[in-house]
Amino acid sequence: MIIKPAKIKKTTTKIDDLITHISPSKLERMRHVLAQRTRHVTLVTEEMHYPYNASAVIRSAECFGIQDIHIVQKRNAFCAYTGIARGSHKWTTLNYYRSTQDCYAHLKEKGYRIVATSPHAQATLPRDISLDTKIALVFGNEAVGLSPEALAMADEFIAIPMLGFTESLNVSVCVSICLYDVMQKLRTGSVAWQLSGTEQEQLLAYWVRIAIDK
Repeated sequence: MIIKPAKIKKTTTKIDDLITHISPSKLERMRHVLAQRTRHVTLVTEEMHYPYNASAVIRSAECFGIQDIHIVQKRNAFCAYTGIARGSHKWTTLNYYRSTQDCYAHLKEKGYRIVATSPHAQATLPRDISLDTKIALVFGNEAVGLSPEALAMADEFIAIPMLGFTESLNVSVCVSICLYDVMQKLRTGSVAWQLSGTEQEQLLAYWVRIAIDK
């Protein structure tokens, strides 16, 4: 099954009433995961095309505690499969845009620095990126990488050093490596990276509805 943009059902039911429909162990698990979620780091994909990669990117982001994924699809539809994503799309927030400019403008309005992944002359290692402010990590198309527009509007760059004959990694592998380094640094630093209490309660209500509707 192909992953489509989520349609969140509106309800007037209070969270206290909803949680009576799931087990205490399930509720405890949800609260534990929410405590590890972050919006201090977010993920952007531009024109990602292959379903396997799109699915793997969502799965990796969810595993590392990323809540929001921002998807730019101009000519190429972001097509991910639920089987490969292993349900991770249900627990993340997928945001769709028709242009890179719109995506960047939205993120910058929210206070994010745009960090493009590219073998740029001024690129730093993922583990060396500053996390003093919120960052959006941007990954490009499997064949051509990021567009000139995405690179020109970026605030800075990161790159994974290549030591072999092959000059690049699969994009889903690149996402996992970058997220591992960045999230390790984030969680061991002094930045307040967790979701606010209000954000956690809002997501909890949504997740509970998902669990009930299964």
